[in-house]
Amino acid sequence: MKKISVLIPTFYRPYYLRQALESVINQTLKPYEVIVADDSTDQKKSAENKYIVESFSKKYPYIYYYKNEKNLGPSKNYKNLLELSSGDLINFLGDDDILSPIALERLSKPLVENENIKLSAGKTFISDKYLNFNLALARKFLRYYSLFSNKIYDGKYLILLSYKYGIINFFGSFSGFMFRKSDVNLDITRYKDYELRANNDIYLWLNLLKNGDAYLLKDYTNIFRYHGENEQIGIGCKGCEEKLIFYSNEFMSELGIDLEIRKQCTEFIQSNLKILLECQEYKKGDIVNRYIGNPNLTFNSDRSGFSIIIVTYKNEDTIQSCIESFIDTLTEKDEVIIIDNSPLGDLTENILKEMSEKYPSFLKFIKNSENVGYARAINDGVKIAKNEFLLFLNPDTEVVSKNWLNIFHNNLKEEDIGAVGAVSDIAFFKNKLSNYISMDLYRKLNQDEIVSFLQDIYGDKGFEFNLLSGFCVGTKKSIFVDRYGYFDENLILGYDDFDYSMFLVENGYKQLVIPAVFVKHKNHVSFNKEGRKAEKLNELSFNNFMKKLIKKYGYGNIPEPYEFFTGKKMLGNYNFFSYLEKGRFRFGFNFSNNFKNKEFFRKKAEIIKSKPKIAVVTVNYRSYEDVIDLAKSIVDNTYKNIDFVVVDNSEDDVEFENLRSSLKEIFIDGKNLYLLKNSNTGYAGGNNLGIKFAIENLNPAYIWLLNPDTVITDNTPIELVRTVEFTDVPVATCKMIDYHSKLCQYNGFKVNFDGINGEDTGIFRVSFLSGANIFMKRGVIDKIGYMDERFFLYFEDNEYFKRMLNNNIFPLYTPFTYIYHKGSKTTGGFLKNPLTVYYYVRNLLHWTDENT
Repeated sequence: MKKISVLIPTFYRPYYLRQALESVINQTLKPYEVIVADDSTDQKKSAENKYIVESFSKKYPYIYYYKNEKNLGPSKNYKNLLELSSGDLINFLGDDDILSPIALERLSKPLVENENIKLSAGKTFISDKYLNFNLALARKFLRYYSLFSNKIYDGKYLILLSYKYGIINFFGSFSGFMFRKSDVNLDITRYKDYELRANNDIYLWLNLLKNGDAYLLKDYTNIFRYHGENEQIGIGCKGCEEKLIFYSNEFMSELGIDLEIRKQCTEFIQSNLKILLECQEYKKGDIVNRYIGNPNLTFNSDRSGFSIIIVTYKNEDTIQSCIESFIDTLTEKDEVIIIDNSPLGDLTENILKEMSEKYPSFLKFIKNSENVGYARAINDGVKIAKNEFLLFLNPDTEVVSKNWLNIFHNNLKEEDIGAVGAVSDIAFFKNKLSNYISMDLYRKLNQDEIVSFLQDIYGDKGFEFNLLSGFCVGTKKSIFVDRYGYFDENLILGYDDFDYSMFLVENGYKQLVIPAVFVKHKNHVSFNKEGRKAEKLNELSFNNFMKKLIKKYGYGNIPEPYEFFTGKKMLGNYNFFSYLEKGRFRFGFNFSNNFKNKEFFRKKAEIIKSKPKIAVVTVNYRSYEDVIDLAKSIVDNTYKNIDFVVVDNSEDDVEFENLRSSLKEIFIDGKNLYLLKNSNTGYAGGNNLGIKFAIENLNPAYIWLLNPDTVITDNTPIELVRTVEFTDVPVATCKMIDYHSKLCQYNGFKVNFDGINGEDTGIFRVSFLSGANIFMKRGVIDKIGYMDERFFLYFEDNEYFKRMLNNNIFPLYTPFTYIYHKGSKTTGGFLKNPLTVYYYVRNLLHWTDENT
């Protein structure tokens, strides 16, 4: 059997390093050696790294700690580890990455059995630092996942395929593949006299595959965290420069690539060169001429003019920086029309007069004697606009992408495109920058690097979404004026963008979000200055907008916004409908697609008033004290028709007897309490036993699954009943708040045990369902069955949620109530020990493999 070396370079990330090591010791095939090379320069930090590694090596003597004499940097530390290793097969593992439990066994098998296989790899799960799937980065790789199908591929074929798509890295990172040490006959940090820093992993596998085949497994074998703490993030233009070298005649010849292929890569060569030339950090040396020659890079500036319309109100702090951020991107065909709604004497007026004098060929300035509102001001600007292409831009923005108008024009010139929008750090849905680059990475990079990243990944491509955030919207006068008839001026301050988007949807026009156009947005600067006055105007606009919708569709029958704009049922919150939290239009939307009349709401009110029986099911695993707290909150609740079913998975007689005696003291009359002794069948198995008992013996109207470390509040039961009855959707959940810190842990859209910020925005379909708190009508069990007991711990709720969706059940989140949650006590803390790492990683990758 071949000896496997797992090599882990580390700097100072003890939290990640511990998880990486835990994933190694959980392998179905144990390695010959694990070497951790510590590249940190701080003695205290190195001491912590050493302590972590040695805490493992006491039990697993094949784990070694090595302290580098000096800081080598990420790429040279990989080379250093390769030289330190003594195994036959090499698996690098970034200290912030994680191996699937089957990785070493599955990856080594092809290399052992077939000498011509030079590289073995499985799919890479790309995540953020919290192990959430990172769709923004994964988009680039998802289409190549079909290659991973337990097949042998000719190495040259994969090299050519990679070049065809811009030297795509099929394997995600060093952690994504295994190889023989004896097959490495080059310095992985250098190509001739050029030092590589950004693409060493690509450089290695390109050279491995030029001499043989690759075996690609269908399984996920590793998790690659992509976040702001990656050591190789933020190294400026280095990655583009290195790819240009990979495109050189010399390098491609060494790989055995026909140089005719290089002609097919012109687009990618120019894309990388363009990023270099636009990067402020890049010092033009001889690298490009030396390796690439002149690629005849040209930019097309022949486009139609834009009329950029900006409405200001007390924006003296932002309007100048806004205009100066894009003024040098304009041509003689463009114009900027500014309508100032600020009161007389405001500083904004003086600034705009000065700028009009400075840029007389571009700027037109209209001063209103009173605040006529945003919608009317835009309408006034459009009436004097000279161009067919219009662009509505907020005054609290700064344009970062200098070729924004070219990109917008390339899309808007198509006849079926009605509007285009930018991405921003402060926006909603597909306009939100975090859909296209992780916020960790965003914070790490400078603005030029962010723009380079977005343009490199997405080019001019737009993503269709029939609702654009109004901070930066491009459209056509022929549509806005001739067909739409200007903004509704009753929408004084806000919701004009929704109204226009609805018109475009109803009339068959496409709307595109363009990720490569990045516009920073300070958001509501004038709102904040006006305080309650601006809020009242915004709320008035919202009420007028909702009244329009109710008049058109009827209360309870308004199309759920996301579904209306996309044709798909949305899983996530409406962070643009903040006034829904006040409850006036709480049940106005139609989440069930069933028509509701006044009689529907009358009958449902009678059901709610009768307070039907709820069966609460919880699974205890050595969490006796928590169960007692939950029990007390149930007994003290004003909703009295609740049965409490406790399934004890502890397999501990003392724990069981403590539960029995304490619960009897709480449920004095012995009613409504049911304690079931069970073997440890996991969370799913315990819940299934409790659900089955409740249905067969208690005849409840609702089943409520709660973690044992939760506590309900007084209005939680009645609000959940109202939600499922008035919406006609049979499954609901609510906000979860940390029991100790009182921070929000779960808001229907995401979960974070460190706390989630953000306003409540009414009832919406959850993007995922937390198993800690699931409230459902009894009939749901008849329709979808019980939980899948294969998962044991973690992801059983994901599977159950998916089954609901497959059966056309879309659970709802209500912000009008909450429960308290203590969090992960029975498992010792999330990802804090080998048990939780094992089950989480195993089930995460199994779940993802089945659903991608």
